[in-house]
Amino acid sequence: MRRRLAVGTLGSALLLSACGGGAGDLLAFEVSATAGEPPRRLVVTGDGRGSCDGGELKALVSERLIEARAVERDLGPLATDGARFEAGRRPAAATLVGRSVAGTVRWVEGGSGQPEVLARATLLATKLERELC
Repeated sequence: MRRRLAVGTLGSALLLSACGGGAGDLLAFEVSATAGEPPRRLVVTGDGRGSCDGGELKALVSERLIEARAVERDLGPLATDGARFEAGRRPAAATLVGRSVAGTVRWVEGGSGQPEVLARATLLATKLERELC
């Protein structure tokens, strides 16, 4: 009886996993670091993969996915409000746009008076760029 239940449960799980679409995007960044260059687009999917500029999805290390989920969660209230932190841009500073299901946040790297999550998001984008591009 237990074996039949286990097989049935496994079969149901496989059936459910075959239904539906992909994991969907968890978080996306656009990073504009150099004037005249197109922004770099970095995407993290809910199933732990990432891509650079629309390229092939690659598996992320678990630490990166955990960071991405935390940043996505903490950006939520700012994204819902469509927050912008673009004042005081230094010439060499990158401009970043973070997108999630909650909305969009725009900021300049290293701007003063910004919420702490933007520094973590900038660092995450840098790590993703290094690992995916």
